[in-house]
Amino acid sequence: MIPGSPDHWLPLVPVDSLAQVIAASCEANHAPDTLLVLDQNTPNLAGLLQAAAQFLGKPAPEGIFLSV
Repeated sequence: MIPGSPDHWLPLVPVDSLAQVIAASCEANHAPDTLLVLDQNTPNLAGLLQAAAQFLGKPAPEGIFLSV
């Protein structure tokens, strides 16, 4: 079972992209107090689990588990 719905996702960012944002903020004259770094290509949770399962050669979970 997949916890959540198709609207649920786990934000992932490539480490090199994160490093670039941190470096740019360190060099900026007025860096913000908070940085939010997201990758618009991050799959939803089901897509992420599918990719991980494929990489591991295992079957991906099916069905959706919504807790109330």
